[in-house]
Amino acid sequence: METIEIMFAKQKYFDNLKKEHLRKLKTELRGFVTEETLESPVFAKKARQRFLRKRILDLVEKIIDLKKTVRNKKAGVLRFLANDNIKEIAKDLKRAVWEYKNTFNTKQTKTIDDTMIERAKEYPMGELVEIKKNKFLCPWHDDHNPSCHYYEKSNTCYCHACHNGGDVIDLYQQISKVDFPIAVKNLN
Repeated sequence: METIEIMFAKQKYFDNLKKEHLRKLKTELRGFVTEETLESPVFAKKARQRFLRKRILDLVEKIIDLKKTVRNKKAGVLRFLANDNIKEIAKDLKRAVWEYKNTFNTKQTKTIDDTMIERAKEYPMGELVEIKKNKFLCPWHDDHNPSCHYYEKSNTCYCHACHNGGDVIDLYQQISKVDFPIAVKNLN
């Protein structure tokens, strides 16, 4: 078992590495990145792709580590907990891969028609959030206990704590911080 001094030394070392990496990145990008390039849709799309690629790799690493725990016969109770975590991470991985593939979708539709909106509203809300007993953590406010109620028949939700809610499109907009047209396109 590591001592506290070793743990703090490791943490300080990694913090310094992170600061040094950010400093190098800023000097490399100086002159290339301006306010205009940061706001351009191409830059945002590439940044989103990089983020999703890193997220997918991180999730795969987590699954590999958890599978090692499951294979370890001495792990005991941890084996069962690892199996549950693998299922949750696999769900996140599936969502990240789907979103990553959609960032490469080259066909751009200029308008959104009613059929696209209806298809987006039919997207299962359970794929976006973890629903237990028709409740989940509200994305509109900092929620520690599930207060957002899910209505299965209409595929809508409503939070009785902050009085926000809506359909799947509204929920996706809040979770992903995207505009309505992008949310409809991604949910199709």
